[in-house]
Amino acid sequence: PVVVAERKGKIVGFLGTQDRPDMVVAGPLEIKSKVKAFILKSLVETYEEFMKIFKMKEYLFSVDKSQGRWVEQMNKLGFKPFDETDECLWYKRIL
Repeated sequence: PVVVAERKGKIVGFLGTQDRPDMVVAGPLEIKSKVKAFILKSLVETYEEFMKIFKMKEYLFSVDKSQGRWVEQMNKLGFKPFDETDECLWYKRIL
């Protein structure tokens, strides 16, 4: 799925799904708002509701290591990467 957040008729964020035959990978994610945490929470909750409708049990997502603030947030939320590349930390979300 692709979920979109709007505010006053303007798109302020979206979360898509990468087209991969062997796994479900969430992303890209884009947020253009000062209230990023609120928009992120809304996008992820909506995304996961659609995933459940499609009977999906899990999905993967990555965080670019250069995005230190997002990596910190994942740590604070208790997410532990299950894999790592030179560029990204990979996470698995079980629904």
